[in-house]
Amino acid sequence: MESANTEENQNGTEVAVRVEDDGHRRTIHVEGPVDLPHAGALRQTLLESLSVSAALPVVLDLHALERVDLVGLQLLCSSHRTAVLRGGNITVGDAPDWFHTVCNAAGFARSRSTCPHRRGDNCLWRA
Repeated sequence: MESANTEENQNGTEVAVRVEDDGHRRTIHVEGPVDLPHAGALRQTLLESLSVSAALPVVLDLHALERVDLVGLQLLCSSHRTAVLRGGNITVGDAPDWFHTVCNAAGFARSRSTCPHRRGDNCLWRA
């Protein structure tokens, strides 16, 4: 199964979100920015992915991510919490080198996590 969502803002910048499902896991490929003006497309895809099957692990492929802001990080964190509460899991697969630096600077780091939904290594912010 493969699907895609695209969202464009008034400046012509867009984010493309594509989903691949191989029966063992669902991979969400994100290309472009995940910030306040662009978070809607990823949010919709995450909601759809989490409602389809909690048993299917979700992997976020962020290698083509251009930028992320606090809204984008909160969206990822909230999605992870929702997945865990439904018995599933979301992990970050491939990401740009700068992504974990931005996460740490914004306070999203496994070493500082007090998330009540964290179970051992089951943390979205692991490097």
